[in-house]
Amino acid sequence: MSYNNSAFAPWLKDNLAEGPAGLPPSAVMTVVLLVIALPLVTKYFQVKTSLPLVNPPKWFQLRAQKELGFLEDGMETLRNSRAKHPNKPFRILTELGEIIVLPPEFAQTIRNLTTLNFRKAVMKEFHGHLPGFEPYALLDRPDVLVQTLARKQLTQRLNTVTQPLSHEASFAVQHIFGNVEGESQLSDTQPTQ
Repeated sequence: MSYNNSAFAPWLKDNLAEGPAGLPPSAVMTVVLLVIALPLVTKYFQVKTSLPLVNPPKWFQLRAQKELGFLEDGMETLRNSRAKHPNKPFRILTELGEIIVLPPEFAQTIRNLTTLNFRKAVMKEFHGHLPGFEPYALLDRPDVLVQTLARKQLTQRLNTVTQPLSHEASFAVQHIFGNVEGESQLSDTQPTQ
C-alpha cells in the first residue's frame, strides 16, 4: 500500500522519522515510558507502614513543598495531630523529611535501644562528613568527648560564669538601649489586644 504525502499534514511530510528536537521516535517513546513508570516503581518499592501520615501532600503538590510548608505551620500541625491521634504514633512531613512522632510513654521503651543513636543521627542530618561541618562529627567520637566536656567541666564551671555574664548583659543592654526614666522594670502584664 502506498501512502500519499499530500494526505498528511504539511508538518509531517518531512519529519516522519524524527521526534521532537530531532530525536528518533524510539528515544521519545523511551522517555515517555520512563516518566510514566518511574513514579509507579517508586510507589511499589516504598516501605509500607500502618502509621498514619498526618500531613500528606495534596493532589499535584510536591512532597518537598509540604516539607517546607512545615516551617510555617509546623507547630499547629503537630498540635492538631497530637489531638487527633492521642497516645498513638504517627508520621509527619517536616523540613528534615518524614519523621515518626512517638507518644511520651514510649520514651522508656526506646531510650536504651542501640539501634537508635542520637549522635549518629545529628552527624548525618547536619552533614558531619563534609568539610566545614567537622564539629558535628565530634559528636560521634567513640570517647564521647563533647558529652563528657559538657557534663563534667562546663557544668561545674557554670556557677563561676553566671553572675559575670548577667552583669555584662545588663551593661550591654543599658549601653545600647539606654535607661528610660520611670521604666526600670518590665511589667508582668500581657498587652491588651
